[in-house]
Amino acid sequence: METKVLSRCNAYEIKNIADNIIFELEQKDFTDSFLANLKPQLKSETSILTHSLGFDRKNKYTSELNKINSVFDKRVVCLKNFVNANKYSWDAKIAVNADKIWDKIKNFDLYFYKLGYEKKLSRTFSLIDELEKPNIKPILKSLVGGADSLRELKSVATDFIDLYRKKENTLAQKEKITPATTQKKKVINIINKKLLPYLRVKSETNPDKYKKVSNNVIQYIETVNNKIRALRNREKTHER
Repeated sequence: METKVLSRCNAYEIKNIADNIIFELEQKDFTDSFLANLKPQLKSETSILTHSLGFDRKNKYTSELNKINSVFDKRVVCLKNFVNANKYSWDAKIAVNADKIWDKIKNFDLYFYKLGYEKKLSRTFSLIDELEKPNIKPILKSLVGGADSLRELKSVATDFIDLYRKKENTLAQKEKITPATTQKKKVINIINKKLLPYLRVKSETNPDKYKKVSNNVIQYIETVNNKIRALRNREKTHER
């Protein structure tokens, strides 16, 4: 049975095979027009695959956004609770001021922090701008915990939107990248349909020149194939 790269190989395994094949092809100057044309093609497609793998992982910012979103929600609730508590102050002026700030928050929806990232961030910075206006800032400052809770909210909101933008920029780049699952097929086709058939013929007609590299290439492929077959057999055994 002739060796070929199994389609069940994942993209990382294909990259490993291709990198090793390229290494072998570069160990000797074959003065061979077919390999001279095939090698740069394989290198180019493998390079694209390598780049694809960097973007195919789950967006690295997803878990970080989930964490900061949780902290953000607590900071909004903290601000609300301080303002609401001040409404019941024994100091009539503070109570009136708290009512004014409460109305400002109500204008942006008391539960805006439950909205999606885009809406909650937009409303947060609009609220911050409102509460930092020269005629409003002293009113908030008069409340117990008012200025501190706003400062904490502004800090986490700034970190939140920076992280959100990084995530969006990463996704924008990903849209331009060929998916690794698609790219690996191109690399497999070069190896299975072009390189291996050529090396089989050449290792028979000119073994002194091609037999060693052919054997090495096949060994790289079979090493990975055997691992895949062994895993497949274990899965079948567990299914029984």
